[in-house]
Amino acid sequence: GFMGGEETALLAVLESKRAMARQRPPYPAAQGLGLRPTVVASAESLAWLPFIVAEGAEPATKLVSVTGSVRAPGVYEVELGATLQGILGVAGGVIGALKAVHVGGPTGGLLPASRLDVRLDFDDLRAAGTHMGSAQVRALGDGVCIVGEAGRLFAYLARESCAICVPCRVGTKRVHGILEGISSGLGREDDLPWLGDLGDHLAEFSLCGFGITSAAILRSSLAAFADDYRAHLRGLCPTGTCTPTRSRRYEMMAQP
Repeated sequence: GFMGGEETALLAVLESKRAMARQRPPYPAAQGLGLRPTVVASAESLAWLPFIVAEGAEPATKLVSVTGSVRAPGVYEVELGATLQGILGVAGGVIGALKAVHVGGPTGGLLPASRLDVRLDFDDLRAAGTHMGSAQVRALGDGVCIVGEAGRLFAYLARESCAICVPCRVGTKRVHGILEGISSGLGREDDLPWLGDLGDHLAEFSLCGFGITSAAILRSSLAAFADDYRAHLRGLCPTGTCTPTRSRRYEMMAQP
């Protein structure tokens, strides 16, 4: 599954163990496979090694998966630092009106169409509220409800969590349940700050990048697409695409 891409979970699989993240330190470079120093890198990183040795480590290009509402979805090699606008253009442009761009893979942030000036750069993406992640750029048309989209992302993350740490194991499921409740017409005004708090807990206390980066979905969508959330709180999906899937809502436990 998706969690198998996390470096310590991958090492666990190679040792015939369950794909679960490990506490760090020690880091794999000091104590990895079979407790020996191990370098874990992607195929793309390894492919760059000869060029780095020969020409130096200056940033050059990056493989990007462009999907969603574009005319020619696929994997493209683009300049590191290219704008989201330029990347979507390489894939033939957007089909219809653009509402959002989901950047960074399943845990990436949801950026509004007004932020196509954001560059494919680690610092620029972080400042915009997302991350490089798996370098996926997914165009979402104006028929997409962001509340429903965030709910689908967290449904996937809750299934894929390795479940070793409570913040991620419980947090992703709880966020999915709250989002599902909101999209089912069961939401209340205090759900929004509750989601914000859960995002903070995921980012601060999760054991690995899986849970830590998933907070970007909440933070970015609550900031840029508050209108979609508030429409659901009034009992109306802004795009008419969400259908009720829950009959009961999550309730926040009273603190002593």
